[in-house]
Amino acid sequence: MNIKEFLEDIASGNPTPGGGSVAAFAGSLSSALVRMVSNITLKKAEGVKKENFESLEEEARFLQNELWRLVDRDAESFNRVMNAFKLPKETPEEKEKRKEEIQKAFQEATRVPYETMEKSLQAGKLAVKVMREGNPNCITDGAVGFLMAHACMKGAALNVRINLGSVKDEEFKEKVTKGVDRFLEEALKLEDEVNKLIDENI
Repeated sequence: MNIKEFLEDIASGNPTPGGGSVAAFAGSLSSALVRMVSNITLKKAEGVKKENFESLEEEARFLQNELWRLVDRDAESFNRVMNAFKLPKETPEEKEKRKEEIQKAFQEATRVPYETMEKSLQAGKLAVKVMREGNPNCITDGAVGFLMAHACMKGAALNVRINLGSVKDEEFKEKVTKGVDRFLEEALKLEDEVNKLIDENI
């Protein structure tokens, strides 16, 4: 679907696509802006700088596609949770099977926004890089790219937290929680650098 159709799908009143998909879409937009600044910079780049920005643009393209894929994966993981709750629960065997499937579904619904956070953090780092080294006329485009990546991370973190609350595996919960905290801490450091770059150049 095109972007207008996607927006209407979000607004439809159906539970999917929801906040998790929107967060992933924001991350994809961040990567697209990084590509934009890279391609503008490449018009006058030579030598090592040209090679660096060609590599950067390629990495941003990969992240854009990965985050766009996560838009659908988020909706799919939510639907898996809903389907697990619909499983029969008449016999002890059915109850046990349903319980197992619900746990598997919640873990997957946690992994998807966790991956979204990880990918959008990478996009945020690239946005800061193009702010530092790219065409100076595009510094605000790079900054918006970072803001979109940061919004993606913060939104995805909320989805991780709400789904993690239904997971029983304590080892899984501890590992994911530590990762989320690490991602958000790195994002705050990047935000400080973005603000400094804006103050110094605008």
